Amino acid sequence: FFQVPFSNCSRDCLPGTRKGIIEGEPTCCFECVDCPDGEYSDET
Repeated sequence: FFQVPFSNCSRDCLPGTRKGIIEGEPTCCFECVDCPDGEYSDET
């Protein structure tokens, strides 16, 4: 109960990408998309 189960819906995105919503899917599900020009991901 103390660990998040592995799921495609809870994986991390790689640096330089961000989580993007997938229409029609639960909000916990996402796809990793490239950051727009002029923006970056902050991995802290």
